[in-house]
Amino acid sequence: MFLGADCFVALRLRLTPTLATVIGVFILLTTVTIVVIEFRSSQNIIRSLGSDFIWTSMQGLSLEFDGRGMDVEDQALFIASSIEAGTVLLEDKQNIALFIYGALAGTVQTSSIWVIDQNGRTVGVEQGDSDGVMTPNFGRVEDTAFLLETFKFAQSTKDPFWTEPVFFASKGQSYFVHAVPILEGDKTIGLVLSTVSLRRVSEIADEMSDEYLTVFMIDDEALLAHPNMKDALPNLSSKRLFPSINDVSDPFLANYKSLEKLPAEELGLEENFELYFGTDASGQERFLVIRHPLEGEFSTIPIGAHFDAAVLVQPYEQMLRSSYLAVAILLVALVCAILLARWIARPVRRAASGARHVAALELEAVQTLPASNIRELNDLASGFNSMVGVLNAFVRYVPRSLVRRILSEGSDVSAPAERQLAVLFTDIAGFTSISEKMSAVETAEFINQHLTIVGGAIERHGGTIDKYIGDSVMAFWGAPEQSEHPEKHALAAANAITLAIRADNKAREDKGLPPVRIRIGLHVGPLVVGDIGAPGRVNYTVIGDTVNIASRLESMGRDVDPSADVVILASREVIGKLDMPDISVESIGNRTVKGKLEPVEVVRVSV
Repeated sequence: MFLGADCFVALRLRLTPTLATVIGVFILLTTVTIVVIEFRSSQNIIRSLGSDFIWTSMQGLSLEFDGRGMDVEDQALFIASSIEAGTVLLEDKQNIALFIYGALAGTVQTSSIWVIDQNGRTVGVEQGDSDGVMTPNFGRVEDTAFLLETFKFAQSTKDPFWTEPVFFASKGQSYFVHAVPILEGDKTIGLVLSTVSLRRVSEIADEMSDEYLTVFMIDDEALLAHPNMKDALPNLSSKRLFPSINDVSDPFLANYKSLEKLPAEELGLEENFELYFGTDASGQERFLVIRHPLEGEFSTIPIGAHFDAAVLVQPYEQMLRSSYLAVAILLVALVCAILLARWIARPVRRAASGARHVAALELEAVQTLPASNIRELNDLASGFNSMVGVLNAFVRYVPRSLVRRILSEGSDVSAPAERQLAVLFTDIAGFTSISEKMSAVETAEFINQHLTIVGGAIERHGGTIDKYIGDSVMAFWGAPEQSEHPEKHALAAANAITLAIRADNKAREDKGLPPVRIRIGLHVGPLVVGDIGAPGRVNYTVIGDTVNIASRLESMGRDVDPSADVVILASREVIGKLDMPDISVESIGNRTVKGKLEPVEVVRVSV
């Protein structure tokens, strides 16, 4: 079934397995140390603490095996989901192979991952049992009977499943196979098969074993995992999928049924535990524990371990002395683990904090992420910094409130629609005479400083700046954020502009510079607001008669009071019934504005 190729890919560390491995080593060291020390006690201590030790150890072993199995499932499901979503095409074998490389890098317990289409064409990557070298494979499936049976079951269930263990003659091993159907609607168009060999499972058992502890998986007398499994593998076949307990060099396990069976329930263990006690060939006393899985657990295979009885029967005084050492090691390990985790997680936390600021469009509060020696973190920092740079450029040309709405609700918020909006125009009176005394650079600096004052006041009161026209500003209220009384916010902004201009004029006077005089026009009424323009270039803007009236009112200010530092003219519709005690209103009568047949009642607003 499996096709070989001479292709070697160097493994590179990734964030998740690196973090999990390092922290796991620290935790494992502390756990094993505490277990070994804590239970080196007398037989009396065994009665009181033995059951806790056995239950915790076996539970930990079960969780470790289950975790490895769930990782296999998760990686296969990710590949299948990516194909279904179109992220990678089923026909694109090279891209699928790259996906599989990534999956295998994070699940070293997986022997191989295969993607198979409904015509039997395959692409897969095998991970060498001993050297971890990944080898890509392309071709057709040899074991068509197994594939047809698996496909047939996949079409009926549509859900991921583990097949019955299968023997692959080309590899001379039995495998556990996990299948994830690849669906196109209700049709199964392919499979993602993840295989885990007996050798791989036994390597996991070997990782969890040491000179005192031997971990295994057993089903009656069939052995599914054992540190010494390697010597028994050549005797397997399609009719004999698993070796027996007599096929590995473990005499104590081979004779476990003849050992003394201890009453597990009397020792405080649950009924799914079997506990044996006996002597090995060297005359050393050992315990053997088998834990049968409970209903609903991930694994359905019993997990066992046998260990030196000395782990539990050392003198009480030794336990106390060793306990102090264990606590010290535990503290050191935890401190190291915490420091390491914080070191690795620091840029992630900074990225999360920055993402919150980005979501709120508080780009000035976002800190640049530093480079990292870990590839994923370095890619995260580079991509995040680039994103913030693009957004900083983006919000300079698009209203910030619109960007917030697009980020939260999508691009449909900018579709043209009619709303009741308030429009404000500002202009510097006598700008030509002022600019004549300045150089081009000085003129640009003057305009930028003035627009910063005006634009800041507008944005603080929820306005959307439509455009800058030389020294003039056009802004509106009521879009993209809707407002029941947009004219109230527009008046507040005009008030703030007045105070800001007067404060700036005071500073200019102290520097011996002439004051800046501005005119402001305000009107409220129906407008069309949204993206206006050709498909390749649009502006978020407003169109309608209300804009023209506001512009004419601003121009009218030059005739009302030419010497005033600020002249605010608004239509009667803007003032309405608003109650704003910090401003005074003076009617200057009906005025005819250009482009309007009917006169507009104009009022002057004073701050």
